[in-house]
Parts: sequence; C-alpha cells; structure tokens
Amino acid sequence: MSLSLGQIAISSVTRLMAIGILYVLLPRGASPTILTFLTAFLVAQAAGSLSYVPGGLGVFETVLVVLLAHSVRTSSLVGALLLYRLLYYLLPLGVASVLLVLYEYVLRRRRHR
Repeated sequence: MSLSLGQIAISSVTRLMAIGILYVLLPRGASPTILTFLTAFLVAQAAGSLSYVPGGLGVFETVLVVLLAHSVRTSSLVGALLLYRLLYYLLPLGVASVLLVLYEYVLRRRRHR
C-alpha cells in the first residue's frame, strides 16, 4: 500500500513539473489561468496517451493548440511546445545517452586491466 502511494506521489510531482515547465515557457502575453492551463494540459496528455502515436507526438500539441486558442497565439504556443519537447524529452535522453556511453566505457576499461 505504501509503495503504491509513493508511486502516485512521484507521478503526481512529475506531472506537475511537466505542467510547470510548459506554463513557464508560454509567452508573457499569454493569458490562461493556471487552472485553465492545467485542465488543457491534462486533457491533452490523456488524448496523447489514448492515441497509438508514440509519445502522443502531434496529438498532445494539437489538443493544446485547440483548447488554448482563445488565450494564446498559435505561433507562440507551438514555439513553447517545441521548446518543451526539447527540454522535457530530448535533453534528458541526450544526457542519459552520454552517461550510458561513459558508464560502458569505464566498465570496459576496468575489464581490460
């Protein structure tokens, strides 16, 4: 039971961090309230998860653009979404890849000694 609660807590914090990152990336003139943005983000995440597209790529973005069209310019939102994908998905992948290569390099050096 405590393991499940821990997993729920960690996944909730992770989801809130993702929402916060994208909210901060919105341009200054954007006017959605945090509650409006939170709702749109969660609906977009659900739509992306329900689609069979890997990572909800395109589905997530389209739903957010449609739901936030009244408060954020599409061009500004698309720019923020691209930067979000870069920061939240590609940057960690790149760092993890470099760390994996370094780890394997160190292991091979130790084996050949």
